Amino acid sequence: MTPNPLRFRRLLLPALALSVAPVTASAQACLGLHESRSVPTAEVVSNFHRDGITGPSTIGVSVTAGALFAGIQTGADVANGQSALGGNGLGVTAGVSRPFGPLASCLGGTIARDEMAGGTPTSSEALFGAASIKLPALLGFPLSAFGVASYESRTSSPVGLSSTSESGMAFRTGLAASIRPWLGLRVFEDRFDDEHRVGFSVGIVFPLTAADADGDGVVDAEDRCPNTPTGTPVSAEGCPLDADGDGVVDAQDQCPNTPRGTAVNATGCPLDADGDGVVDAQDQCPNTPRGTAVNAEGCPLDADGDGVVDAQDKCPNTPRGTAVNAEGCPLDADGDGVIDSADACPNTPAGTAVDTRGCPKLFATAASFALTGVTFETSKSVIRPSSFAKLDEVAEALKANPDVRVEISGHTDNVGADAANLRLSQARAEAVRRYFIEKGVAADRMEARGYGEGRPVTTNDTVEGRAENRRVEMSRLP
Repeated sequence: MTPNPLRFRRLLLPALALSVAPVTASAQACLGLHESRSVPTAEVVSNFHRDGITGPSTIGVSVTAGALFAGIQTGADVANGQSALGGNGLGVTAGVSRPFGPLASCLGGTIARDEMAGGTPTSSEALFGAASIKLPALLGFPLSAFGVASYESRTSSPVGLSSTSESGMAFRTGLAASIRPWLGLRVFEDRFDDEHRVGFSVGIVFPLTAADADGDGVVDAEDRCPNTPTGTPVSAEGCPLDADGDGVVDAQDQCPNTPRGTAVNATGCPLDADGDGVVDAQDQCPNTPRGTAVNAEGCPLDADGDGVVDAQDKCPNTPRGTAVNAEGCPLDADGDGVIDSADACPNTPAGTAVDTRGCPKLFATAASFALTGVTFETSKSVIRPSSFAKLDEVAEALKANPDVRVEISGHTDNVGADAANLRLSQARAEAVRRYFIEKGVAADRMEARGYGEGRPVTTNDTVEGRAENRRVEMSRLP
């Protein structure tokens, strides 16, 4: 007798339903009731279906460790309340899962075998992929939407009938809620060919090891820094490593070997407030203007050691020990172009032509000149001490010009007798000559002569004129 195809299909439905259940239950296990876990976890999940014809259910155990998962399921069928149509089944699944922010996805495979009452075997194989995405919480429960797609191949061999095979895509879509950290609930709809069923899953989660929420290798119960970013090296207490103890963790520390106690910036490098390349702890000049070249102590460079930094030194190669002005150049107090340290005549009157020693060039502009500032005690030939500096300059000039011969001449005003004035002028000229000899000028280069009141340079009718006429002059001899 040829079997009724319709009856055959209705008899086969319970077995097919049981066949679908392990497959989709395994794919669902790949996502897990709680997709984000940092420790190996086991889940016990029970699935229930109801579509008016059959009410198959399964119970499965899956284990997740990192990205890998595996599971085993078994099931039983009840159709129209008749247990005679019931059966049992077994399915094994394995795969890999991966979280991507709010999205979790996985791929896997399942082999399931169901056996109906009466000895009718039905087997099912599937390759599947699944994904879920987190949704806004509802009633305080974390929610996610999920979908499972599988390609299934089924073979049935009812008693007395020829074997039949079916293959095609099966789908499961639904919502999942994490009611507690250890308890999850899902509602879903299954579709295969023209069949569809609704159902729900209840599962319990068991961590297999102590929880480590931030995945740093330190369990939460001992983790003093429970929110360490993934991949950050940590100490035994679970806190980011800071080997040099500067308050900046090693993962962000650009200067990992900073000496302890050194003040550092946000990148863990020693502070250098003035940006001169010398850290504050060693900087003896902490407020150096930016861009100024500095030495190892952080102070502006002063290559010639004159006290004026190179950036402001207009005479950067001044010999050490030379007195300098604010610009770093050697001092020249009398402005004659010869620096003080080399000036043998440091008080030369402004505008006086001088030689390389800073002394007046004798007769540079005239054949004779007055020894301005050289004075004597009244009516005497005693030179006053205030004249010594001027006489010293002239003596140095004479020694610097050894080829020059001079006449030292004395002059008076018209006050007093002519003869007395003549004698006084002669004595004063000779006093100056002796002074020069004492200073090292050769005697044969100088002649002393008094002219009395006979050669005035201005009027004797005023006090000022008479003072100017009382003088000592020097003239160059042939």
